[in-house]
Amino acid sequence: MFTISTAIAKFIRDSIVQDSTFKGATSQLSFKQQPGAYIQTVAFEDATPPLLDLYQKHRNNDGSLDNILTIHSINPSILEAHFEMYKQTCRGDSPLSRLEREIVAVAVSLENKCRY
Repeated sequence: MFTISTAIAKFIRDSIVQDSTFKGATSQLSFKQQPGAYIQTVAFEDATPPLLDLYQKHRNNDGSLDNILTIHSINPSILEAHFEMYKQTCRGDSPLSRLEREIVAVAVSLENKCRY
């Protein structure tokens, strides 16, 4: 059965194969970290409240912290707002499953030529 997930997965696969940014990627996704980030961040070990409190609140189960959150470290209120938006978008009520929403996010990133 051809579903929205199948269509998005096909779009992602075809986009990777056609996009020279991802040359060499065929059936596997292998992305490199974006070079040259110019945003200064506050490391977990250097954080003080209220940033430290947010870092502790939003750590992954393995204790790590997503890089996308540390980008907002110079403005803790923006970090919290970003996380709440992400939580609602990816985990809130929706007719799409979480997997389908992640697939849409990857498709949008590919269309925008975002390697993150």
